[in-house]
Amino acid sequence: MIFIKIFLISLWILISGIIALPVCLIYWKKPKVLWVFRKISSFGGLPILGIRTHYEGLENIIHDKPFILLGNHQSALDILTFGKVTPKHAVVIGKKELKWIPVFGQIFYLSGSVLIDRVNKNRAIQQLNSCLDVLKKNFAIGMFPEGTRKKNPDLDLLPFKKGAFHLALQSGTPVVSIVGSSLKNVIDMKHGKCGGIVFLKVLPPVDPIPWRKKPIEEFMNFIREQMLIAYRDVTARAAVQTGKNNT
Repeated sequence: MIFIKIFLISLWILISGIIALPVCLIYWKKPKVLWVFRKISSFGGLPILGIRTHYEGLENIIHDKPFILLGNHQSALDILTFGKVTPKHAVVIGKKELKWIPVFGQIFYLSGSVLIDRVNKNRAIQQLNSCLDVLKKNFAIGMFPEGTRKKNPDLDLLPFKKGAFHLALQSGTPVVSIVGSSLKNVIDMKHGKCGGIVFLKVLPPVDPIPWRKKPIEEFMNFIREQMLIAYRDVTARAAVQTGKNNT
């Protein structure tokens, strides 16, 4: 059954991209293209997988102003759970390999999102610097500070990369974190399990300006500690709720 669901969700995401592509003609290189894709994907994708979402702290989302949105990266399904609350004016930073994914890669590029060359460090720094111009357009920027998805579902958070924090300190743009509970209890390929509830918590904005006189590691570790506490909290509560629903 789980493989049928995976096939159906893959098909639905492809269809979502095809539906969203014409929006590119109206909003060329604008984040609303990606917003439309996320909304359509989430609308049908989560029910297909039998996943429900519970959101907290939605009042902390900043609308119509630039900010840096951080999230913990677990799987490709993050686009479904985070997509329901990511604002219309948010673009995303991702690895350059994403452009080769049919339809999604084109949506990603045409939304004005930024593709990073993670192999070439100097080029990656230049591309991150270009994000300053994105923020000046009054856009928000979404990033996964872990840099990659975690392979081991038993881990909490991977070590953070510094890119998002350099960007926040240089621009003076507030940082807002969205933390999703572990997907371990809702997606279990080994046992063919799929379904349950995912808790997501939006943390209050953090002003980077007071951190400018301190080492960047302190700022990064402060944000990571906030996200780690939230992750353990929402994961524990989601596991309890999923267990109740399964009894």
